[in-house]
Amino acid sequence: MGMRRKTTWFLTLATILCTAIGSAVGQEPTPTEDDQVTIIVPKLAGTAESPTSTPGEIQPTATATLRAPIREIVQFEPYQIPTDVNPLTGLRTDPAILDRRPLVIKVSNAPASVRPQAGLGSADVVIEHIVESGLTRLSAVFYGETPERVGSVRSARLIDTDIVRMYDALLAYSGGSQGVRDDIYWYIPYRRIFLDGATTEFVRDWDVAAPHNLYALPAEIWEGAERLGERARPEDIHGNAFRTLPPAGAQESASHVEVKHVSLIAEWFYDAELRQYLRFTDGEMHLDALSGQPLAVENVLVVYAYHELTDIVEDVWNEQVSYGHRISLLQSGDLLLFRDGQVYRGRWSRPSASEQLRFYDQENLPLYLKPGSSWIHIVRLPQQMRSDAEWVRWDDEGLQ
Repeated sequence: MGMRRKTTWFLTLATILCTAIGSAVGQEPTPTEDDQVTIIVPKLAGTAESPTSTPGEIQPTATATLRAPIREIVQFEPYQIPTDVNPLTGLRTDPAILDRRPLVIKVSNAPASVRPQAGLGSADVVIEHIVESGLTRLSAVFYGETPERVGSVRSARLIDTDIVRMYDALLAYSGGSQGVRDDIYWYIPYRRIFLDGATTEFVRDWDVAAPHNLYALPAEIWEGAERLGERARPEDIHGNAFRTLPPAGAQESASHVEVKHVSLIAEWFYDAELRQYLRFTDGEMHLDALSGQPLAVENVLVVYAYHELTDIVEDVWNEQVSYGHRISLLQSGDLLLFRDGQVYRGRWSRPSASEQLRFYDQENLPLYLKPGSSWIHIVRLPQQMRSDAEWVRWDDEGLQ
């Protein structure tokens, strides 16, 4: 577990006063000026604070002040979510904001030069899956927040048909192989699909090297959906089960989580003061380019699913052909949930294509997520993994 000792950025947590977490559902502390954590994080250059730096450079000495998230928690039964609660996060939200269709945006995660991406910190759910060469790509689901822009936007994969149908969502992406495009247009109404050919819903940032300089504009996409008659909130969006207090049945402490793909490693470190997991990728703190803040979520999930290699050509490089995967997200499978610095074993279930993934404990009871955002890793079944290059591990070492 020496990866964090090799990380480029120096991270420190200040010792501060924080109010105690409420002892029951619906009783969260009211944050004050003291509810903050100071972290030394890399800072995007080319801003007002560093006008002489080259755009796109990263300066590792800037200080960001993170606050314990301000959450208004509502008590409700599993899957019976009130209309003023975001079903993807379990947080109270203005119903006017929720009167729209969720939006899935396809975001690049490789090469390393695409990080930090813009807007990921505003996503309700991020789904990370493998692509060619053992790298990963992200499907970011937006519903309760509207970031200025999201990207860089890249091509879709077969899994995106499943994700869009789960949330009855809009889809924004940039191209794709013929097999993937055929799949998308077969299953998703074409008026809910936004491609980079649209002039108002996407923008190019010419300070960023192509092809990694395309960004989606969520506000414009929702406006476009309104014009096409596709903005309205889906009738059947149940969400998941949420509870503020950690459920019983945690197997072990897990303040450090490691999800290793063939060519990329994702790490999560639980911060007890922020009450969130902080993301590192390939040993470096993973930021949101819009805010300069570390990516932080309440829930980290690992979904084990069968991966089948298809005959769809996704890439050809130096005469080496890479084929796409079809990932089976129907029926059920094994699951790990990391929340509140603990790990829970369970099962995921999705009986039909129009339903979201639901999560259950080992007694087949609802496995409660913590209200807030979630990051879902879709990984191969253990018997499909390369033992020397793929794994999921955790420990209680935490940040050093």
